[in-house]
Amino acid sequence: MANAKADDLTVNISEPTFDYTAVKAGETVAGKLTVNVNGSESDSPYTISGSLNLNAGGDVFTDNWNGGEVIDKTADAVTLNVNSGTIQTRITGQTSAGTNVYGNVVFNINGGVLGKGTQWTGDCNVIGGLGEYNSTNPSVVIYGNNTLNIGSSSPDAAQPTIYGYITTQQGAIVKGNTYLNIMGGHITYESNTYSNVYGGPNYGGTVEGNVYVNISGGIIDRNVHGGGIIGAATGKILGSTNIVVSGGTILGDIYGGYSGEGGSANGTNITLIGDGNNITIGGVISGGNRGTDDCSLLGTKTLRIGTDGQGFVAADSQAFSIRDIDVVRITKDSKVAFSNDFSIDKLIVELNETALLADGLQPQLSITQDAKFNTLTLISSSDFSQDESNQLNLNSVFGDNTSVVMASMQNNGTNLTVVDSNNQEWTTKDLNYGGDGMLSFNLGSQVPEPSTYAALLGVLAIAFAAYRKRN
Repeated sequence: MANAKADDLTVNISEPTFDYTAVKAGETVAGKLTVNVNGSESDSPYTISGSLNLNAGGDVFTDNWNGGEVIDKTADAVTLNVNSGTIQTRITGQTSAGTNVYGNVVFNINGGVLGKGTQWTGDCNVIGGLGEYNSTNPSVVIYGNNTLNIGSSSPDAAQPTIYGYITTQQGAIVKGNTYLNIMGGHITYESNTYSNVYGGPNYGGTVEGNVYVNISGGIIDRNVHGGGIIGAATGKILGSTNIVVSGGTILGDIYGGYSGEGGSANGTNITLIGDGNNITIGGVISGGNRGTDDCSLLGTKTLRIGTDGQGFVAADSQAFSIRDIDVVRITKDSKVAFSNDFSIDKLIVELNETALLADGLQPQLSITQDAKFNTLTLISSSDFSQDESNQLNLNSVFGDNTSVVMASMQNNGTNLTVVDSNNQEWTTKDLNYGGDGMLSFNLGSQVPEPSTYAALLGVLAIAFAAYRKRN
């Protein structure tokens, strides 16, 4: 094994340098690789006036590989801690030779200034993760998860400022999941448009698991994507993309997919949780790509308002614009308003049957007059049986929009299904729309396939695993 480095390798960068490469081509690190950047906060001189390259083509953490599989699947093979200082161009794992990382990769961008005054004509790709830059056939394999943590939730902590766009992964194959956790800091730009956030892979990279983007703080001046950047070598996600917003400011749009045509994923999910007063979204919420071609986005594009155990309550006068969504699901302890006319396949509402205010039932959803949905599914805590009669006060769901919704259901042929306390879905028949917001119906038959609504409530629990570990 050429140029082997024994045991763990720790690199501390605190003095000004130009380009820095921690592991050079052909070298092998037997243990873990840790790189710490603790430089000056001043712009001149730069702590690193070129780029920080973690790996130029050598295997890392070979002690964690038995020749057939990773020994400790929870171990971090590569850890980067940027605590202070300035990096002018980029952080990357650019390599021109095959590289195996036998464990997890974790980047912690805790502070410092990245990408300001870049030597390039445009704002740089500030963070690229391990992988080959602009490679259509990557030869880098990360056998664990790939995690990028930005900023801190602590109000007293130093926060990073990042000029340029952020990607979690360049040309690499990630065997596990990819996590992007934005807890603080400012992601901005100096001159041009390249300051978006991308959770997914670029340059032919692949995530064999899922992509999770968790935003709980900080300021993002432009768009957030669950996928990666478009191009001839656009990446692939074999699982789904999952974006969870619980805080922070996003001045642009949110897209479950990629930044344009191309790029694949098996389902896109966007979730809002927490207090709407802590969340600003300046643009649209879309389940698809930023471009026009979503043909490679398989599965369902879902917007979830709240999750099991944590709802979302919109701030006063807060309303969101949505598009390219198949399913909207609203939990019982949530409240939301949509500002645009949309057309979706299914609206799922978990009934808040005990939430009473002094002036009546609390509405969960406000929509525009021309909003349309093919199926309305109501999730109840009641038990049902075939052919029994039921009634529901739709004011509890739609408030002042109830008459509009009733008229739309009558005129557009919207289907109504209900889910009982046993998570069994039922069709309905003999619908009768009352002028006081009461909807009467009889139960039809059970929907043949098993109901999946209970599973949907907890599907995003794994999205917070890396975030909880971080905090």
